[in-house]
Amino acid sequence: MFKYELKRNICSIKNYLTYVFCLFPVCISFIFTYIDKMQLKRDISEQAIDINLEYAQQLYKGTNAFSYILNFFASADFYMIFILVLLLLFGMNYGKREFELRNSGNGNMLFTRVEICKGNAKIIAAQIIAANVMIITFFVAITVFMLILSPITPCEIFNLNIPVETNSVGVCLGLELEYILKLCIFVSGSIILNYVISYFIDNKYVSTVFLAAVYIVPIFVCTIISGISTKIGVVVSYIVPDRYLFSVYTRYATKEFSVINEIGFLLLYILIIWSVSKLYCKGVKKNYL
Repeated sequence: MFKYELKRNICSIKNYLTYVFCLFPVCISFIFTYIDKMQLKRDISEQAIDINLEYAQQLYKGTNAFSYILNFFASADFYMIFILVLLLLFGMNYGKREFELRNSGNGNMLFTRVEICKGNAKIIAAQIIAANVMIITFFVAITVFMLILSPITPCEIFNLNIPVETNSVGVCLGLELEYILKLCIFVSGSIILNYVISYFIDNKYVSTVFLAAVYIVPIFVCTIISGISTKIGVVVSYIVPDRYLFSVYTRYATKEFSVINEIGFLLLYILIIWSVSKLYCKGVKKNYL
């Protein structure tokens, strides 16, 4: 059962389309980084008097694969679009699975051979592994490609939008891995929440877009409430996923470790998922008994 679900998720056309569509925001971000590099080159060649030419030369020499990749992660616009596209496509691939099992009759045949909650846990695990495989292979391929296209050369400082001055490959690789890890954790939790809450929504179309809604709705709600009351907006902002997903940038910008950003959101998210999952396990059995 687990192997079937895993193969079904990984080998689907929708999964392959996820790779393709997720490339668009990444490529656009890379183009902007390349434009900035060319601007530095022009300023250096023209001996522009309004910039520090020595520092500009350092930045130009330090524009490499990690500049493109980490500038993408640090860009609020392109990285947010990437996450939204990723979740929409994952929703199309996995979102309505629980609804289909309950309403097509396949669930009755499936859960006569395996305990209901254990069977659902295997389906969720297959979805999580498939999603994480996609995310990891996507960024590994991007990193390898960019290392070939824009290799790392000896320089004093890497040209990064993240407020950290370094020329260490290890530091940059660690930053990239942290971004990817936090994205995988958030996506994994969202997949669990999407699966179990589909039972209460009971609408395959809403279930399909719910993954994306988990990410974007808290941002809209926080923005609206902040416009009415700043104090309440600060409290509501604790449920905004960006606090966690962009915590790497925030940590270096503020030069301090924020428990709320790094751990608070994660604990709150786990509590919500655990609570809804418990309700799901109690309620879903009625559909198969």
